[in-house]
Amino acid sequence: MAHREKRRRLTAAAGSLFAAAAVCILSPGCTTTTIPLTKIPIFVPDLPFRIPFFGKKDLDYSKLGWVGAFDAVHQKLAAEYPFTEHKAIDWAARYEEFAPRISMAEQENNADAYYVALLEYVYSIPDGNMGLYDDEAIRHAHVGGSPGFSVLQLDDGRVVAHVILEDGPAAAIGMQWGAEILDYNGTPIQESLARAPIIWARRPPATPEGRRIEQMRFLTRCPVKTEVAFSFRNPDATETFAASVQAVDDDYVALDRTYLHAGEAGEFGPPIEARILPSGPGYIRIHFFAPSVGVPFPANAFKSEIAGMIRKGVPGLILDLRGNSGGADDLAAKFLGHFFADEVFYEDIAVYDKSDKAFVTRPDGRLRITPRDPLFEGPIAVLVDHAVFNAAEGFVRALQRREDVHVIGVHGTFGSVAVGGGYADLPDGRALYFPVGRVLDAEGAIQGEANAAGEGGITPDLRVPLTFENVRALYAEGEDLLLRYADEALLNPTR
Repeated sequence: MAHREKRRRLTAAAGSLFAAAAVCILSPGCTTTTIPLTKIPIFVPDLPFRIPFFGKKDLDYSKLGWVGAFDAVHQKLAAEYPFTEHKAIDWAARYEEFAPRISMAEQENNADAYYVALLEYVYSIPDGNMGLYDDEAIRHAHVGGSPGFSVLQLDDGRVVAHVILEDGPAAAIGMQWGAEILDYNGTPIQESLARAPIIWARRPPATPEGRRIEQMRFLTRCPVKTEVAFSFRNPDATETFAASVQAVDDDYVALDRTYLHAGEAGEFGPPIEARILPSGPGYIRIHFFAPSVGVPFPANAFKSEIAGMIRKGVPGLILDLRGNSGGADDLAAKFLGHFFADEVFYEDIAVYDKSDKAFVTRPDGRLRITPRDPLFEGPIAVLVDHAVFNAAEGFVRALQRREDVHVIGVHGTFGSVAVGGGYADLPDGRALYFPVGRVLDAEGAIQGEANAAGEGGITPDLRVPLTFENVRALYAEGEDLLLRYADEALLNPTR
C-alpha cells in the first residue's frame, strides 16, 4: 500500500507546517496535534508517534550500532513487555535466533539484511501493537511485484483468485476471476500458503485467523520481474492450465483490493458518518474514535446522530466499525453511554512499575461507561472485520453485554488491545514501537489481547460464509453483504 502510506505521511507532514503546537496525548492507536489557527487538540489516528503514554521518554539507541541497539531494545522488551506470560514469549529463544543475524548484517554492512532481521524479530511477537516503521525501498524490493492476482481461501477449502488486475500478467494468459489456484511455484497451494511471509503486513497478526489472512494477501507478492509459476482452473472449466508469468510493479493495487474497508476515511475525514437505510434501520459508520479537523467534538456529533435516529423511530441501528483501528478509549466509552441505562465498568489499565518489577493497575486509568442522553434502546447490529483493532475491539466487546446486539462479520477482529506508546530510536533513522500497558477487565484479567493459543479479539456471532457466490458479490460485484446481513438481522430478529 505504498501510495496510501505516502498520502498518510504527506498529510501528517503538511499538518505540522501550520499547526500552532503539537500536543501528544496517547491512547491506544492515536496521537494528537492541534487544529490550525486554534488551540483545539485533535487526534491523528494510527500515525507514527513519539511521545509515549504516561509521560515516558523515548528510548534513544541510535548511537549504539546495530548490535548494541538490538541488545538494548531486546533487554527492554524482555523485562517490560506487557504480555510475556500471556503469550508465552520465550525472549531467550528469540535472542538466540535473531542476534546472530543482526551481528552478521552489521559485519557485512548489509542494511537490507539488518532491516529484514529486525522485522522478523518484531513480527515473531503476535501483537498488533508491535511494529517497525516502514522502509518503503526495502519493502518494495521484496513485495512490490505481482503476477496480477491475489487469492482467498473459501470455506470449502478451495483457494481462488478473488482479485485479478484487468491488465495484469495473469489476465493476459487467460486467468478469469474466481479461478481455482492449484499450486504456486511448484508447491501445492495449501503448503504454499502456510509458507507465505507475514512480515510485510501492516501489523503483526495476533491470531491464527489473522496470520492466515495475511498469508493469503502476501502469497503472490514478490520482487518485480520475478518469474512466478502456478496452475489454475477457471470457473466452470475442467481443464487445468500451467502458467509462468513475470511479476510487474502494480503499485500494490492487487494487494490494496484485498482490503475491502480499511483506511477509507483518512485522518482528516469525519470520524462518523450516518444515514437511514431505505429499509428503515439507522446506520452509523465509526471510522475511528478520535476528533478530526472537520469534527473536533465527535461525542457531540455522535449524540446528535443518535438523537436523530430516535426521533425518526428507526427499528434498529447498524454500527459499522469495519476498518476502525481504534483511538481514544474515553471517547469510545462516551459513545457507549448512549446504549446503557446504568453505569458499568469498561476497563482498567496496568503499566510496568520498575520499583516493583511488575505491572500495576493505575487508579487514574479506570474507565466506566456513564449513561448519556439520549438512550438508544432498540436492537443493534455491529459490523466488524479483521482490521477492527484495539479501542474499537473494546467498544464492540462492551456492546456485547446487551442481549439485543448482533456482531456480524466474515472474520473476527484483530485481537490486539493494549496501551501503546513505547518507542525506541534505532540506528539509521529506524524506530521500533511497542505496547507499554495492559487493558484489564473487572476481575483484573487481560481483556481482548490474544493469548498464547491465539484466542482473543471479537468473534462474530453471525458470520458471513466465504462461499464462491459471496466472494463474487463482495469482490467482483461490490455488494456490501455484511450490510445486507445486518439489515435482515434487525428486521427479522428470529432469523
